[in-house]
This record gives sequence, structure tokens and C-alpha cells, in this order.
Amino acid sequence: MPRGDVTCPKWTGGSAYDGVVSPDPQRPETPPDVAAFIAKRRTPRARAVRKLEDVLARVAAGQPPLDDIREMWVFGSFARGAPTVGDVDLLIKVDEARNEQQFFSDAFWGRKRPFADHIRAMGAGGASFMSVHPYPVHMAPTGPLEPASSRRCKALKEAGLPLRGFARVEEPRLLHDVTEEPLRGPFVLLWARGDELEWALERLHAVPEDPMAERHERTTTVPLIDDLTERLGLHPAFRLAAQIRQGNLTCRALVLQPHQAPRLAAKALQRRYKDSGAVSARALAAGAALARLESEGTDLRAVRLNNEAVTVQVHTPAVDIGFNVFDVFRVAGGSLPTGWRHLHVWASGVKGPWLALEVLSLDQEAALALDIRLTGIDRTREERAAEILAVLGLTRSE
Repeated sequence: MPRGDVTCPKWTGGSAYDGVVSPDPQRPETPPDVAAFIAKRRTPRARAVRKLEDVLARVAAGQPPLDDIREMWVFGSFARGAPTVGDVDLLIKVDEARNEQQFFSDAFWGRKRPFADHIRAMGAGGASFMSVHPYPVHMAPTGPLEPASSRRCKALKEAGLPLRGFARVEEPRLLHDVTEEPLRGPFVLLWARGDELEWALERLHAVPEDPMAERHERTTTVPLIDDLTERLGLHPAFRLAAQIRQGNLTCRALVLQPHQAPRLAAKALQRRYKDSGAVSARALAAGAALARLESEGTDLRAVRLNNEAVTVQVHTPAVDIGFNVFDVFRVAGGSLPTGWRHLHVWASGVKGPWLALEVLSLDQEAALALDIRLTGIDRTREERAAEILAVLGLTRSE
């Protein structure tokens, strides 16, 4: 089906597509109820500070495996002073005895996130709002120099001790995962091995709050996707925004209120989730999603939940419901047939409400072609980054 045969939706307070052409369908806005939902679930700065105090105390105590950590930096919206944060970005440098080749080989075949044990020991795993980015410091044959913050260097000099065997910490240089641009920072050193906990807490509390702080390092140029980037992840967000800007996909976000599952789907949901042993957030969120779709006129016989039908009578599928954000990544790569919808639900908590993002495929063929342009293996990373910036109507930052 060509794009001209699919009517772009209009937002009406987050409700269904109503067949009216939006003033700018390639830059969908965030509905007020979705914006309020996101704002309510952002973490106040004071709570983030308390969590960072706990993390610093754990790292400074130096108990295994945290004794391998050399430095810890904070960056992102917290470092820029944002009054609320979606998450707190931490960079840790970690001693790594394996050489680079062996390290990446073990990580690939082990199918385990590198330094997962360190992240858990920091109290930053699972559902924590702390986002830890670990970087290995591979051991040199002669052994690595010990890191030394400026405060520690000063203390060593005052004590009349030599600085041989120490290296001053240097601000990290990170590249944006998608655009390959250097992140602007600031990068704030919180702790380096050998520092007193008191020094680390002073650095933390010295980061000023700025009500005008930017939330993101780089916009996708699609307002709705900008607001969902922290939940989607950078790669799905930017690829999805590129498809939207090209008119291959469009989307809407909505808040699903708790609601009893429609009668047609109730047995299927009960059968799927009855053995979980506890109240299932996914079951409740799925019921709310199906009720919302039914109220908007969607035939539930054409709906699939995690690739399975939700009714006994089944029609040709037209709507997929899922909970794995990787499915959004696949949709952004052109996996969705023209005319199909994918409803991704963030099923966090059993009480609800739940946030959802629905993507409508307008032209699968064009979406596949664009994805090949953006991800082609015959191009360098820099060329792919330049391509996505061009599609989004952006220029590279200096």
C-alpha cells in the first residue's frame, strides 16, 4: 500500500487516529496526559543526590568487586543541573586484567553484561534509575598507574610523598551512540581511587541545580520521541524518528488507564498468565491496552499479544501488542507491514496507569530501504552517523 493510501492521524488528546491530517505528521507532539505521566515519574534531584551518596559510600569502602573501580564520573542531565531526571548517568573506569581482545571475546560468548557484578554491588542494578556505563582499563605489562584526583595530588604533596606511580585523572571523552559526536558534558568527577569519601560528597553537592538545564544531549527533531528517548534508548529512538521524518511511520503515545480486559480476550489473558504465581503487571496492562483498542473500534480478532492471538476467532493480524522495547527497534528497521500497528506497553507496576507507544506503518518498503541506508555494513560508522543526521534535518555539532 503506497503512502498516499494511508491517512495520517491527528492527535486529539491522545485518542485514536481519526483520519484527519495532522498539521505536521512528521513531528508528532506529546499529548498533555502523556507529558504529565512522564513528568510525574521523573526522579526529583534530591532523591537522586541521596542515591548517589549511597553509591559513593559503597565505592569508597572498596569492598570486592568495587575495589576494581578506578574512577566514577557523573554526566548527562544530572551533571547539567536538571531539577528532575529520568536516570542518572554514571561512568566508571574499571581495572581489567584481560587484554582488549580477550575481554570482548569473553563478553560476546558469555552473553553477560560486562561488569554486571560491579553494577549490582553499587546498588545500581535492576529497576534502579542509575544508568552505569563501565569502561575497562586494560592492564599494561608493567602495571597501570594509579589514578590521582587533583585533591589527592595536593594531599600527597602536602604529606611530602612522591607522585611517582600516579597519573592525574583526565576527563573522559565520550561519543554519542548514534551521531558519533563528542558529548558536550559536563563530566563531573565524583570519586577516584584513594579519595576520601568526604571529598567525593563535596564534589557531588557542589554540582549546581539549573532549572533551565537541557534534558538531552541531542534532539531527534521529533518532539514526542525526544520525550520518550530515555525509555526507548538512543538507537531505537533515533531510528524511529528518522522513519517518522521520512513519512514511513507515524506514531502516538497514550496513557492506558486500568480497565477490565474485554470479554473476547479475558480467557486468553487468564490462560497465558495464570501460572505466574503473582499478580501480573503485564496481564493487567494488556487488559487495559485491549480495552482501549476495543473502545476505539479495533477488531480484537485481528490483534496479537506477543505474537499470539487474543481471541478464539482470529482474523488477519493488523495490531501487535508487546512489552519488549527491542520490538520497537525492529519496527524502526521496517519489520512492520504497511497498515499494521505495533503497540508497545511499558508494563511497570501492577496498579497502572501504563505508558504506551503505538507505531503505524505507512510504507514498509520505504522503511526497509531507509534502514539499509542508515545501517549499511558497507559504510563506516561516521558515514552512517552523517546519514541519520541528514535524514533528521540536523547538522553536526562543532
